[in-house]
Amino acid sequence: VQNFASGNRNDNAAFFDAFQVAWTLAVENGHDVLNDLDCGVEPTPPPNSPSTGPVQEPTGGCSDLEQFIVNGVIRDCQWVLNKDKCHNFGQVECPVSCGTC
Repeated sequence: VQNFASGNRNDNAAFFDAFQVAWTLAVENGHDVLNDLDCGVEPTPPPNSPSTGPVQEPTGGCSDLEQFIVNGVIRDCQWVLNKDKCHNFGQVECPVSCGTC
C-alpha cells in the first residue's frame, strides 16, 4: 500500500503490474463485456480475422504487450493466438495480434 500511496519515487511499475494481474483475472472470470473508455476518438473497426502472429503496430497507441501474467504464468500474444483466446486477451494484452485496435 505504501508503494502505491507514495508514488514509489515516480516508479509506477508496481501499480501497473498489479493492474495487469487484476485485469487478467477479471477477463478470465467472465467479465469480458467491459466497455472501453470513451476518449472522444472513434475506434478503428477490427479487420475480419485476427493476424497470424504477434506484431507491433508502427504508429498510434495500439500495441501488443510483450508479456503478461495468466494464473501466475508469463504468457505472450503467440500463446493467445495458439490457444484461440482473443476473446479473453484481445482488448488489452494483444489488440494488434487479435485485430481489435
